[in-house]
Amino acid sequence: MSKLETNTIDNISGSSTLNIGDTNATNITIDNGVTTLDFGTGISTVSNMPAAFKNAPAFHARLSSDQTLAHATNTTVTCDQEAFDSDGCYNNTGSSTTLNGITVPAYSFAPNVAGKYFVYGFVRSNTSATAPLYYALITKNGSTNEFIELSEFHQFASHHCGGILEFNGTSDYITLLAYQNSGGSITLQGFSGKDEACNFGAYRIVGV
Repeated sequence: MSKLETNTIDNISGSSTLNIGDTNATNITIDNGVTTLDFGTGISTVSNMPAAFKNAPAFHARLSSDQTLAHATNTTVTCDQEAFDSDGCYNNTGSSTTLNGITVPAYSFAPNVAGKYFVYGFVRSNTSATAPLYYALITKNGSTNEFIELSEFHQFASHHCGGILEFNGTSDYITLLAYQNSGGSITLQGFSGKDEACNFGAYRIVGV
């Protein structure tokens, strides 16, 4: 193996593309002694980024119209309008479907890449009522209550819940739910435009 020592590698005159490696290069190693990798301020786009370097799969979805929240029932929040869904891992429909080979229940997120993810959910009501209990809840695999925020209910009451979860990339999924016990139904607030009152999202944490 030969060693090339130089200060600058640049493309030939008349060309704007510089390739490092070609058909024979299956591995390019940056030595452990490198402490700073400076990409400069001129880079505006990084294409073909390997999955290992992306905060993905990731998604963000919102409730596009008002939703009735029944008394004393954990109810799935129907966040049906996607702002983005990087890898098609969020089911924004009202029935179970298969995404990336994974069975995903209605309005649930099932990433097809294993790892740790930051997950979050937000709900808000626009109904005037009185209830001793009102909460937002994220469940994992339909049974495990992972994150919850609760309080007494009042008009325009808002709750945010979230944290870090581990996904296996083959079957794990999460769902956002809400609950209230006012004695009757209340309304979760949805919007048809870009405004958001109820939303649900997640992204993979790179490097952990």
